[in-house]
Amino acid sequence: MKKTLFFVLLTSFLAISTVYAGGRRMGDMPAPRLLSPGDRVEIGASDGQVEFRWGNESGGNFDHYDFRLYRGTQTYEKGLMLQKDVPAGVTSIRLDNTLFEKGQSYAWSLRYIGSRKSNSSYSIFTVS
Repeated sequence: MKKTLFFVLLTSFLAISTVYAGGRRMGDMPAPRLLSPGDRVEIGASDGQVEFRWGNESGGNFDHYDFRLYRGTQTYEKGLMLQKDVPAGVTSIRLDNTLFEKGQSYAWSLRYIGSRKSNSSYSIFTVS
């Protein structure tokens, strides 16, 4: 009986903690919010660069961002084109158009790196 009561109380506490933390475990950082580019990028219509922008949802408790760009729609190591550590406080980077081919799809991912890592956010776009 005591074991059952303990298990029920522990399960209830964990469920309430998860709901209170917004669906995350308490202490986890949320994944960054990606803002641009959108689904399609026109490389002939810009200034020779593609801008990648994101919002800072972490509350500032991290060292840097881990930015990754992949050829194709999957975030596998074999498609990794670029990995860059971006300083905290910077919320965009620009990459030269020469990295991209018209008609090709690309994926990019971003996460916070600090004493803990956040989950990665990722987005896919096609170049036209």
